[in-house]
Amino acid sequence: MEILKSEKQGEVLVAVFCGSEFNAAVSEKFKEESLRYMAEGHTRIALDLSNVKFMDSSGLGALVFFLKKANQKAGFAIFGIGKMVKNLLQITKTYRAFRIFENREDAVAFLSAS
Repeated sequence: MEILKSEKQGEVLVAVFCGSEFNAAVSEKFKEESLRYMAEGHTRIALDLSNVKFMDSSGLGALVFFLKKANQKAGFAIFGIGKMVKNLLQITKTYRAFRIFENREDAVAFLSAS
């Protein structure tokens, strides 16, 4: 089962989270797939979370894990977060750790400029 689909947009890799639930059932696979992008040499990654309707602590943990790894090797931004995900990020105070954008164009523009 593929968790992420990706496409290049200039120098930025846009990864789209395919499922509607970012939870324990998919968090390990997400880590594997996202780390593979960095291993392949992608240094600017925008993650589209617009499909995600539910995220639990495992999903949040996987997202934070990737943020830490990406900050060491790549630029990283997320976009398309829904109300549930936004609330989770705010409640856990992780919101300010991420570069969050409303849409793909803004995330790609930011990463392209960095």
